[in-house]
Amino acid sequence: MDYRFENQNLVPLLYQSGYLTIKAYDTVLDEYTLGFPNEEVKYGFLNELLLE
Repeated sequence: MDYRFENQNLVPLLYQSGYLTIKAYDTVLDEYTLGFPNEEVKYGFLNELLLE
């Protein structure tokens, strides 16, 4: 994962800071399913995203 400021992908930063968690991993597709760790984080994140 790339945590440098120049990186435009925010997913690694959100994962490292705890705003996203790994909910599942599909070995066939080599794909992760991400989610919020709890309802408080989910609604706070979505509320800020919609207000901006």
